[in-house]
Amino acid sequence: HIRHGATVWLNGQRIADHPVIGPHTILLPEGLLHEGENHILLKVPGWSGIPKAKSGWPLIPVGSGTQSWGTKGTGIRDDIWIEFYDRVYVKWALAMPDVKGKKVTFRVWLDGLGPAPDDVRLAVKVRPEGQDTVVGQSEARAAKGTPFTDITTTIKNAKPWNLQTRHLYTVELRAESAGKVFDVVRFRFGMRQIQVVDGHFRLNGKPLWFRGSNLVCEWHWGRRFNDSIKGYIVDEARVMNLNSFRTHTLPPPTSWVNVGD
Repeated sequence: HIRHGATVWLNGQRIADHPVIGPHTILLPEGLLHEGENHILLKVPGWSGIPKAKSGWPLIPVGSGTQSWGTKGTGIRDDIWIEFYDRVYVKWALAMPDVKGKKVTFRVWLDGLGPAPDDVRLAVKVRPEGQDTVVGQSEARAAKGTPFTDITTTIKNAKPWNLQTRHLYTVELRAESAGKVFDVVRFRFGMRQIQVVDGHFRLNGKPLWFRGSNLVCEWHWGRRFNDSIKGYIVDEARVMNLNSFRTHTLPPPTSWVNVGD
């Protein structure tokens, strides 16, 4: 995540112009990477580079940047890395649990440069976090003519995620064809469903009451927050009997989401 966007060069070649907000993915032209060192150059223009109307008002969410007391500062707020794949890769993957049915549906989007192979199969294996035992697995052929593919698998002895017992699972998702692996991704998820019933939130069918602070704060504000993330969003909130915060318009860094889970 680069606040207000950037222009990117790789090994001297311009590959992307001003992705405004992140996370952002760039597909690299074939042959641009080489063995040994590869050099990434970023031009981060900050406030001067964001798109604005004739009035000067920003055309994207910029948090407090429009206010006299706000911040217009820019910066790199998360990691930048290169991933390798063969022909197709998993662009996005979303876990959609069915707690009552003890199953989870994974919605998968594929992408890549050039035409995709004719027969791409997706395979998932689910394990309790930190364990080797497989508690759910399924396979499906990647759908054609639709942007995504759904794969549903039943979870053996599924344990729901709630505020008291935060059970997490790890899924391994593989895209392959004829024994050749194109891409592998892993991520965590919990067996949880949040719904609104009669105007009230419910977590896994039970009432979920938000007790929070109308805290006007952006994720990147101040070292006093980011140098002690757990102390800010977990310990301090617990002391005040809070379970939620109102923040601003920008997405949180991945590290904060991981702490919150």
